[in-house]
Amino acid sequence: MARQIVIGWEEWKASREAKRARLRALGLDAPSRRKTGFGSAEARLRKAFAGERSPKFGISPA
Repeated sequence: MARQIVIGWEEWKASREAKRARLRALGLDAPSRRKTGFGSAEARLRKAFAGERSPKFGISPA
């Protein structure tokens, strides 16, 4: 059975800042997000809705 680990908000923020400080000390920037499959969904939405991510609600189609 896995042991549950509980940390508070302040503890989480402190650990995150410590991680970023360590990366800066190594000459690295903040961790970046990995490329996911969401980029293709974004392009598909914009193509379908004339450059927008969703249809304009409340406006009837012409």
